[in-house]
Amino acid sequence: MLCPDGARTQEIRRTADHRQPESADKYQPDTTVGWTQQQQPAHPGQTGEARGRIRCAYWRELPGNTVAELTSCPLFPKFPGEQVYLENFEIPADQEQNFATQISGYIHPPVDGAYVFWIAGDNQCELWLSPDENPDRKAKIAEVPDWALQNKWDQDPKQKSNPVALKAGRRYYIEALQKDGGGDNSL
Repeated sequence: MLCPDGARTQEIRRTADHRQPESADKYQPDTTVGWTQQQQPAHPGQTGEARGRIRCAYWRELPGNTVAELTSCPLFPKFPGEQVYLENFEIPADQEQNFATQISGYIHPPVDGAYVFWIAGDNQCELWLSPDENPDRKAKIAEVPDWALQNKWDQDPKQKSNPVALKAGRRYYIEALQKDGGGDNSL
């Protein structure tokens, strides 16, 4: 299947270190990390979760610089060309040009409070958060309208969210979308 302007994908599923993803029951939780990855259920109606890693999906050879070019691709969101599991909410540096990324998972706040989120990336990026664990209820809370250098959190005021009230003991769906066109790439 082709995306606009001839972009294509391939079926590759591996972890960041190029091994097949571990199943959730084999992954040992890391209590110092407050988010989890979203995993594909083994059977309809089941859920899978492993603390300490987060899902990152890639669509390679996708032209353009905007998140809209990702979200309008017929392969998005169900058919990434590649899926890896990250230890941090950050993609590896120095990747090939013209790709898009979706990082998705869950946040587990350690304490009740008002949390502020930031996003930085190249090119355009968006950060989405749900008021609960339901991805369908997510809302955009921050964005990089053009591009920002890696870890440059204050290049544009839109990179910072308003304070968001979160409760300990609950999980919240979080998602970042990024579209790289050329030059540096980061999220």
